[in-house]
Amino acid sequence: MTFFRDWVLRSTEATQFDVHELRSEIANMPSADAVVRLSGELGVAMARLDRLELLCDAILSLAEMKGLFEGPEVEVMMQRLDLLDGVEDVKRGPIRVDSPRCAHCSHFVNPKRRTCVYCDARLPASAEAPRATSPYRDAPPAVREAPHATCARCKQRVPQSATYFTREGELACAGCFNADG
Repeated sequence: MTFFRDWVLRSTEATQFDVHELRSEIANMPSADAVVRLSGELGVAMARLDRLELLCDAILSLAEMKGLFEGPEVEVMMQRLDLLDGVEDVKRGPIRVDSPRCAHCSHFVNPKRRTCVYCDARLPASAEAPRATSPYRDAPPAVREAPHATCARCKQRVPQSATYFTREGELACAGCFNADG
């Protein structure tokens, strides 16, 4: 989860810098009405960004706690999703069918990387690899044992994904959670 939090912080810092630059530009605009309107829109956008950052952190922290994934998996999935358009540039765009692909699994690759983020195959130095028209491949997910937790009420050991937070903030199994109504 450290990667995600670091990524969000870097993204937030970059966005805050952009906001600072926009504020400087707004301050130099000749029309007072335009300044007021754009300043308001900028404030709304920043508030949305703050809420989105908190929501993403909460969802990912809860999902990790429930054992749905581990932090490094988020980094890999972000790289994979980013590469769906054929370019690792931290944004989604139209598919670039001429982008290099992994010779082993045919997924898009970043030619600057040493290995494919999908199959871990070593990439050639030039990253000249097969090209195709679809970014998707059938790659099986990694299999790992789900973490377990102990119910605070009945002390039963259950899969962490089958626990719930009580009003008191304790972890409870489904039976104890449902018994509280």
